Amino acid sequence: MSDFNSQVQLLLDHVDIVSVVDDYIGLRRSGTNYKARCPFHEEKTPSFVVSETKQIYHCFGCGVGGNAINFIMKIENIEFMDALKLLAERFNITVNLDKDRKKSPSLNDFISLNVKVCGLYKKNLAGHQKVKNYLKERQVTNEEIESFEIGYAPDSWQYITNHLKDDKSDLTRALTLGLVLTGKENKPYDYFRNRLLFPIKNQRSQIIGFGGRVLDSGMPKYLNSRDSLLYNKSATLFGIDKAKKEIVHKDYVILTEGYFDVVTLHRFDFTNAVAISGTALTHEHLKILTRFTKNILFLLDGDEAGINAMLRSLPLIIQHEAEAKICILPKDSDADSFLLSQGKEALSQYINNARDLFEYYIECNIKKNPSVTAKSELAKNIVGIVEASTNPVMIDLYLQKTASLIKVEPKTLRALLNKKTSRKELVFAAPLQPRKNLIIPPLEKILVKIALSSREYLDKLLDSRVIEYFSTPEIKDLLTYLQQRDRAEYSLKTLIAEKDAARFLYIITQLSFDDDEIKTETIDVLYTSAITKLEKKKEVADNKKILEAIKDAERHNDQKLLQELLVKKQSSITKSFSKG
Repeated sequence: MSDFNSQVQLLLDHVDIVSVVDDYIGLRRSGTNYKARCPFHEEKTPSFVVSETKQIYHCFGCGVGGNAINFIMKIENIEFMDALKLLAERFNITVNLDKDRKKSPSLNDFISLNVKVCGLYKKNLAGHQKVKNYLKERQVTNEEIESFEIGYAPDSWQYITNHLKDDKSDLTRALTLGLVLTGKENKPYDYFRNRLLFPIKNQRSQIIGFGGRVLDSGMPKYLNSRDSLLYNKSATLFGIDKAKKEIVHKDYVILTEGYFDVVTLHRFDFTNAVAISGTALTHEHLKILTRFTKNILFLLDGDEAGINAMLRSLPLIIQHEAEAKICILPKDSDADSFLLSQGKEALSQYINNARDLFEYYIECNIKKNPSVTAKSELAKNIVGIVEASTNPVMIDLYLQKTASLIKVEPKTLRALLNKKTSRKELVFAAPLQPRKNLIIPPLEKILVKIALSSREYLDKLLDSRVIEYFSTPEIKDLLTYLQQRDRAEYSLKTLIAEKDAARFLYIITQLSFDDDEIKTETIDVLYTSAITKLEKKKEVADNKKILEAIKDAERHNDQKLLQELLVKKQSSITKSFSKG
């Protein structure tokens, strides 16, 4: 094993795949394994399985699989080396992974800069009593300041710039991230000034951006980091790093609007709360949230613009087959102020009385305009919205609910749905359909496992005609790959770690979840038995095809073809008889 491969194996030996995957999708224990809904295709029933003992994952719905490295590569959409370095940093493992090549700054370099800048903002807050008093008035505790790593950007154009000016690399990265901008004569200056700073973290608790809140009545009230290679406002949820486990545990998420809302909600034990700051709910938000739960609670103040934005998210909610409720607080209240004035029990009561979003949407429209014409337009609109779902049962239930609220027959709405011949007018794309998974038959599994355990049997199998009988031709490609690598033996564990074998992961991980082991003392018996059975299975299938072809020739009175098929059938019978 090369030095580089040994370093990769060292890394895998110290990485816990359950912890890695759980950071992204929230796993639930299922027997000896863990399960979740697959993050790589839309599904209702969890088929994504993680094995703690084997340190692998496999989706029995779409076929993806691998180890911790492959998971990180796929979910982060990064290269092999970047995934290795990310895992090494995540688990604080010192390994030499450079492989003699020069690289441009990695994502980790930019994340490290954000950590450094966050430290500067935190240090600055500690020295500003006025800002600390402001936080105290809002009942933010020192523990919360530390936990959420709240800082303060002073009323200065050069605070961060001056701290980074001696390190050209950091200053260049700060410009790339938008922490520092350039003005006249390309002179750099700070983006955040005179604001409370909340670091915004991804699901792995890495700082990807910042949210700055004014301390007075200045505008804008909130100023977020500019979109960058780390931060995308439309795909970011403030507090997701702290809330994800509780979202899974409680099986619903509270969606609110502000940073202080999240801090205060967590203080009052609503620890499944996150914020969509400065933007409407997006497809990317829902892709993240539905990994953890399908149940969403909008907790909003009485602001009409916010309510309308939430109502506009209904097509996305339906498309992702989520269930949404709406909890509207009294006018001029938000989650933060309501909790501080009314307390936990009062908010719990509001949440318990939350309205179904779909019903609320229809009722709001009827209340706005109860005319027959308006209801007719509403019905057409609803049909267009529910059509975003690919689940016929859900569509039917939504149509029944709509018919009841608008006071029309359900069949009328179904007729509207059936009249729609195209989905081109829909803004929202249908979710990706899972590809058909590869199912390896038991006999083929046995032969592949034998080939993996012995070079002798690998060569023997590839030289035999039996390999042509396999219903999964991809297996022949895998075995040929192993033969070309010219190694004495393989294990599924070492194969999963091989970068060049990545294209076979959907086969390897499926085999790995099969606990039947091949014992050396029984290998010859197993091999002979599997070959015999596979040949017999092929013979039965061939005979069935001949009989079907004979019947077809008789129906069409094709005497020439019929004679050829009868000869073929007799030959097959003779061959079977000779085998005994």
